[in-house]
Amino acid sequence: MGSYINAVVGYYEGHRIDPQDIEVPVRPSADHMFTDGEWVIDLEKQKKRVTDIVQRHMDEKAQSYGYDNILSATTYVTSTNAKFQQEGVAFRDWRDAVWTYCYTVLENIVAGTNTIETEEELIESLPPFTLGA
Repeated sequence: MGSYINAVVGYYEGHRIDPQDIEVPVRPSADHMFTDGEWVIDLEKQKKRVTDIVQRHMDEKAQSYGYDNILSATTYVTSTNAKFQQEGVAFRDWRDAVWTYCYTVLENIVAGTNTIETEEELIESLPPFTLGA
């Protein structure tokens, strides 16, 4: 039993499939790729994972208010209904704050200084949604 890389299936753990498979240390996470004899962060995969988590979180928040997604919620900025307009403005402002923060996280990932390790930590670190006055 071990960890291997195979030209057909890529990384796998278990019994060696082919004698030519390369034995490697256990992969630290799905965001790592094996390059030049070591595991390194796959930045594109990690950035996509972070943006997908953030987008899903914003969509779920908008859905909790009855909108299809964050995009739908932000279109109500111009609504003539005061309640919908207030919600649209709040979602627009929150979306902007969340993405501004998220781009800082992405910059930290590229720089190798990111300290957020789990989806829960990422969600908890995002600016909170507030409906306003």
